[in-house]
Amino acid sequence: TLYMPATKPDAQGYGSAILKHLIAIAKRENRWLVAEIWATNKNSISLHKKFGFVLEKMMIKSHSKLCIYKKK
Repeated sequence: TLYMPATKPDAQGYGSAILKHLIAIAKRENRWLVAEIWATNKNSISLHKKFGFVLEKMMIKSHSKLCIYKKK
């Protein structure tokens, strides 16, 4: 689990850098990456889509919509 508050202006770019690194590791180890993102977190959904994650399914968890994104 990785959480970066969107309200911190000096944190911009960290999410992309971390995701690039995780994708490189997953490729090297031939693994899938799975991201569970609350449907209301539009910034995270946008970032993951930018890096090729695809919506696998949606479900209700704790009375809220949870999106499951996957990348090979």
